[in-house]
Amino acid sequence: MTLLELLQLLRKHLRLVVLLPILCAVAAGAYSVLFMRNTYTASTSMYVLAQNNASTDASNLSQDLNASQMLT
Repeated sequence: MTLLELLQLLRKHLRLVVLLPILCAVAAGAYSVLFMRNTYTASTSMYVLAQNNASTDASNLSQDLNASQMLT
């Protein structure tokens, strides 16, 4: 089969070549809208830190975060 014969075959079945992907897309879209449930979840964490002028090191920051977590 040459390239010209292949192009003629595609031209002969052009409706099928165009309609089949469109029908498959519509079927997949209808399935996703009608039969698949939307499941969305979200979670947030809020930390309240008090500002002070003392120097902050790693242990103070850890303690502040723990205290903030208990406050919220």
